[in-house]
Amino acid sequence: MNKDKFKVLLVEDNPDHALLAKMSLDKLKHISFVDHVIDGKQALNYLFDSMSSATKLPNLTILDLNLPIVDGFEVLEAIRSNKKLKDLPVIILTTSRNQTDVKKAVKLGIIEYFVKPLNNEKLEIILNTLPKVELIKNKSLDNLNWKTMSFIR
Repeated sequence: MNKDKFKVLLVEDNPDHALLAKMSLDKLKHISFVDHVIDGKQALNYLFDSMSSATKLPNLTILDLNLPIVDGFEVLEAIRSNKKLKDLPVIILTTSRNQTDVKKAVKLGIIEYFVKPLNNEKLEIILNTLPKVELIKNKSLDNLNWKTMSFIR
């Protein structure tokens, strides 16, 4: 896979929302492949299976919050508490405009919070900065400013 191309995991239970998100992602030059799962349990299985197999982890996860079985916050907490997954870039794509949800997601280290539909222009800017994330994966995220992808001094 080209180093400037990204594998994306899309976690979305609504088939119409998933189709719209995939259509948006297909238009972006940085996306090479999109895997789609429909609930939080499948997302965690996908990620944990990717860690223990030859399958490459995604470069980016786009996560809905309102998911069946295991909700988006539980998925995000599991990602951040796992040593191998904790630096995985996650974007929230949800219908929730609730400021409590936004603050909780930001506290859990997301790189962006989109209220549906997906904003391609803003996502393209984020994708342009993701190579910087690859360079810092082995460093602590405690002092990372996700907006600029640079460490705060």
